[in-house]
Amino acid sequence: MKLAGHEYPAALDAAVAARVLRTDVVLDVGCGIRPQAFFRPRLHLCVEPFGQYADLLRRFHGTRGDLLVLRGRALDALALLPDRAVDSSFLVDVIEHLPKDEGWKVLAELERVTRRQLVVFTPLGFMPQHHAPGEKDRWGLDGAAFQEHLSGWLPEELGADWEVHACAGYHETTDPGRRHGAFWALRTRHEALPALRERPLILWERPTDDDAGLARWLAAHSPSSYSLATPPELMAALPVLRATEAAAGAVHPILTGAPGGAAGKLGALRRQTLTLARLLERGGHRAVWLWSTGRLHGLAARAAAALARVPVRTREELLAKTARGPQGA
Repeated sequence: MKLAGHEYPAALDAAVAARVLRTDVVLDVGCGIRPQAFFRPRLHLCVEPFGQYADLLRRFHGTRGDLLVLRGRALDALALLPDRAVDSSFLVDVIEHLPKDEGWKVLAELERVTRRQLVVFTPLGFMPQHHAPGEKDRWGLDGAAFQEHLSGWLPEELGADWEVHACAGYHETTDPGRRHGAFWALRTRHEALPALRERPLILWERPTDDDAGLARWLAAHSPSSYSLATPPELMAALPVLRATEAAAGAVHPILTGAPGGAAGKLGALRRQTLTLARLLERGGHRAVWLWSTGRLHGLAARAAAALARVPVRTREELLAKTARGPQGA
């Protein structure tokens, strides 16, 4: 299991948002009146057992042709779906409302029907939540019985193939100054993605307006089939690509700039050429993709590609390739 801790709720949510895959078909189980808002898929299936919540979902989102509301309990709805029927599944603030044994069954069914990524959010351990008889829920509706907490969950209960992000002080409690923790858990299947045949080394030296398009295209391919080469100062910007899985590939730092004078520039060019040539050899890359490069790295990449006897793809070629979709790999 990969486990990361975050000091603040906003940092936790931002880290997870950068790791949620943007997919086409989404299953959103027990979403209440608020469907997942990380992204808008082509088809959004919302499963909701409580009538008032389901009615409000239809009222607020009924004009959307891409959102379908199914009223029913999680296990009943999941039993109707074949294996790997959806790209992504979300179980957000839901599993703690189920008895433990039922929660495990729901997770097992979600793993069965999900092709790419399963996303779960829940309090860190058991967090008491009770409503008195006749009391309204937080939205002034009659769903208080559905808001009871019936189980608690910990990251270590999940399997080794989950990625967990936790915050010890996420939820406010009735005790002044005391907060309760929460965690996101993501299970992502990379092995189902097709590989890029060229295993490219992609040079990304500076942000561009087209980064999101490249990231979405890379997300449709196995992250083990490419590498990114980027300057250290842009490493912090890589969540732009992680948002669609791209930075799951290997990331190699490359230096920017060059000393003044012809000799200094020639020395920097030589060093960068050798660095990129070594990356090509070690990574088994069969092409260099120049996504966004300055003059120095453009020259170094072409020289390294010549040494390695691999082709160079220009930015114009890559824009045309991504426009054709994953079949353009």
